[in-house]
Amino acid sequence: MFTRMNVYSELSENVHDAQAGKLRRAALTVVVVLCVGLPRAGMVMPVFNLPLPASFLLVYVIFWPWLVLRPLRLDVFRLILVFRALLFAMLVSVVVGFLRGARTSMVAVDIATIVGQVPAFFVAVWLVNSEKDLRTAMWWLAVSMLAASAYGIAQFYVGPGILVPGITYTAGSSFSTVNLTYGAGSRILSSYGDPNVFAGALVLVLPCLVGIIVGRGTFRHGPLPKTIVLASIVAGMIALVYCNSRAGYVGMTAALGLLLWKFRPLFLKILVPVILALWLISEAGLTERMLNRLTIGESDPRYGYLAVMLELLTEHPEGAGAGIHAVPSGFYQGVKMAPARSVWDTYNSFYLHLFARAGLFGLAAFLWAVGNVFRNIWKSLHGSRREWQPAIIGLLGGAVGVQLAMIVNPFYQLPGGGINFWLMLGIAYAAARTAAASPPAGTELQDVRLPSRETPA
Repeated sequence: MFTRMNVYSELSENVHDAQAGKLRRAALTVVVVLCVGLPRAGMVMPVFNLPLPASFLLVYVIFWPWLVLRPLRLDVFRLILVFRALLFAMLVSVVVGFLRGARTSMVAVDIATIVGQVPAFFVAVWLVNSEKDLRTAMWWLAVSMLAASAYGIAQFYVGPGILVPGITYTAGSSFSTVNLTYGAGSRILSSYGDPNVFAGALVLVLPCLVGIIVGRGTFRHGPLPKTIVLASIVAGMIALVYCNSRAGYVGMTAALGLLLWKFRPLFLKILVPVILALWLISEAGLTERMLNRLTIGESDPRYGYLAVMLELLTEHPEGAGAGIHAVPSGFYQGVKMAPARSVWDTYNSFYLHLFARAGLFGLAAFLWAVGNVFRNIWKSLHGSRREWQPAIIGLLGGAVGVQLAMIVNPFYQLPGGGINFWLMLGIAYAAARTAAASPPAGTELQDVRLPSRETPA
């Protein structure tokens, strides 16, 4: 007696339920489009006068029911345990902050921006459950980034009039729109509301798309998908120059460098879309714009951030506390602490912000969590299929690039920053796991005969 079964269904969790698969991919599509394509779509919270993105709400609508109602796989349970130290460090920071007179609203903002975006990681891990899910995620990443890049480039020429309140720009003020009023010196926002946040998203996504071009078999249904991916890469590289973000340049260099290092034999193939984009940038007369931005003035406060960190470490290694802004006065002159009045009472560096609020323990816990996720993805990568490896390495490279960029920029705290960082890491983890469990390229829809339990092998 033989049982006919689909290899694809047998090796992927819940894939036998076609209706569940369709619902999962529909949810995944909405999550990716909102997080990557329209991260500023939402409303302004009256009390905080800050944007509340629809993507943030959607992530929690999916996260909590899934966490509470569904049984957790062992690997996901272990990943949740990795974040225990970070959650405990945040709790300590909240207690310290309230003891030092922090405002409740600013404590809530610190919680939401530092740990509140982590659930996006688990949402991606849960929604990407098969190779079909993975292709859906990659397709909408390419489409969303192509649309965001084209929209951003159009902003440079049309100006702030192209922004749509509540959809592509939601904020308590028009502060960021000033970036679009400098003529030839304008820096585009796209649908991210900030040039550096958009640049960070480009750093996260574009190396993955380059990996898709390099990997054979990721898209096998005609030339259109790869054409869209290639167009997204080229448009994204050009948009990065229109963003003119130094942090973005650093992050993109590091991300593509990791991809080149891991796949040295594919050196030329990886660089083809990059070279094409650089040629178009040169033809558009944007090279000088990019090079001028790389010059950092002597008055830039980030030159003194190492000294600031050392003084904070000396005076208050426990951190100032959530909602408290700490300003050093110089060695042996004490650290001034005051309740933060707004989100702008901080440093132009996410890692210094994290260290100042949550202390050495908070910084170490965050790096420990990120490092463990990286390690899990890297270990799973060795067992994944070859055609998916460049895309997964591209996602990892983008995450590494963003880590470097966050040293000199706080865009993790803004809409489209931290949530996309964790979303991409979640997709990378799910991709490594799914590609390891999927059948060889081109065979996932083939039926095979396996002996039934009654028939001896």
